[in-house]
Amino acid sequence: LGLAYNHLRGAGARRIGHSLGKNKTLRKLDLQWNGFGDDETMADICKSIPDFCVEELNLAHNRIKLQGACILAGCLESGSSLRELILDGNLLGQIGARMLHRAAEKAPLKSGRDFATVLQMANCGIHVIDHQAFDPCEPAGPYTLDMRDAYDRTILINLIRSSLNGSGSFVHIRVNGKTTNFNAVANGSQCTICDNSSIDPADWCIRTPSGICLPVEQMDGPD
Repeated sequence: LGLAYNHLRGAGARRIGHSLGKNKTLRKLDLQWNGFGDDETMADICKSIPDFCVEELNLAHNRIKLQGACILAGCLESGSSLRELILDGNLLGQIGARMLHRAAEKAPLKSGRDFATVLQMANCGIHVIDHQAFDPCEPAGPYTLDMRDAYDRTILINLIRSSLNGSGSFVHIRVNGKTTNFNAVANGSQCTICDNSSIDPADWCIRTPSGICLPVEQMDGPD
């Protein structure tokens, strides 16, 4: 299906994102040069990746930056049918490109697939380093996150994974200015992020509508 150069943004692009997970026959989708960027449109498309049957997805030249790369990496790591993902011409930066490569490498191990997603990232500014951006290899520091934002939710999930694999811990958590224990849902049960049990981090579902402040101790990068 070729939908390139159609200025698909906002509500129209989100409808496409919602429908992808329901389509079981589409194998190749070309969405290049639509410019939907890092907003919730990108998040809606990414949400469908673990469920859809597309094997080749072209997202070239869509103004996707680090935030979009972070959201996309989280979905890729959960596994999908994607054999090739084209991201040429998006300013992903070094951190974004690294997150995507790591996610593509981990996906076969988590999903049991016998193939890895091939990434194409020409002219993506992989030499550019944003020292103010979230880096899962060096996540220590204070965070103020808004759970209404897809990028902030992805950061929180990465921090939770670091906590669960023992590479760091949360100092304290404030919700709406009040110190609290943060609960999440894992496999349908309420759990706290400090519980380093055998729960698969991929099963965590963040269900908090309010902003969260997360000061984090020094951590090593995730495996």
